[in-house]
Amino acid sequence: MMRKISNRAVILVVVFVIILYQNFIDIRPAYCDANTGEVNTIFIKGGESFDLVYIPAGGLLMGSEMSDADRSPSEWPRHKVDISRGFWMMKNEVTQAQWESVMGSNPSYFKNDTSAGREDSPLDNPGGDTQKYHSGRDNCPVERASWNDCEKFITALNSKEVGIFRLPSEAEWEYACRAGSDTAFYWGDAPDDKYMWYMNNAYNKPQMVCQKLPNAWGLFDMSGNISEWCADWNEPVRERTGAEAVDPKGPRMGDYKIVRGGSWAVNANNSRSAGRSMQKPADGDMYTGFRLIWEPAAAGLK
Repeated sequence: MMRKISNRAVILVVVFVIILYQNFIDIRPAYCDANTGEVNTIFIKGGESFDLVYIPAGGLLMGSEMSDADRSPSEWPRHKVDISRGFWMMKNEVTQAQWESVMGSNPSYFKNDTSAGREDSPLDNPGGDTQKYHSGRDNCPVERASWNDCEKFITALNSKEVGIFRLPSEAEWEYACRAGSDTAFYWGDAPDDKYMWYMNNAYNKPQMVCQKLPNAWGLFDMSGNISEWCADWNEPVRERTGAEAVDPKGPRMGDYKIVRGGSWAVNANNSRSAGRSMQKPADGDMYTGFRLIWEPAAAGLK
């Protein structure tokens, strides 16, 4: 008799957990975008969705050679890095709408700008559902969020039990940006307006995400639009020489966090795949935002 009661209790607990979990998250099955690769979309109940692109494990030559044009001393020397595990990365920078849906506020300098980007238009998702683009500022990247602010956003997002979101390491960021390329930019060695927003074409402000062409793995705006925070404390690349690096994370402590990708306010060379800058973690500005990596431990996916 006790065994029957125990089994029934277990079943009830399992059903309760499933119902509770579904109230927090709706993960659509992975689908293959003909132009990119494997994609997942997470829909948070009562909030925004997050599109994730799968980045396979592999290696890269990180940094720049002494002979590379426009390189910074902090990019030298070029060295081999291995990324031992694949990961899911947001295909776009975190938008103002995504930030507001989690935090209930918006730190952006350009939060009242409704002129950026295109008008609302439907975005068809596989499976028959329709997601709506936000007009103007909502679909622009959030900016003026410090590294510390980003960590608060991540904590709030992770409290919804949708897996684990985090900032990318600097090595993960450059690996994802390059997408197998070995050139100054992920499309070639010369700036190209079809791929990036920068000081020559951004009209003195950040623009809506996903307007330009993506890289080979389906990531948008890795060069230009908004600079992106990384998890690492700053360390000159030259201090990481020696044995081949596997999943490097940077020093344990420091004064400055790494920022990557260039922005709408700088010239194209600042947005090279190897380009690096740094910023104090308490400082936010109108040039800097972020995108996240998602670890789907709770979702039973890769």
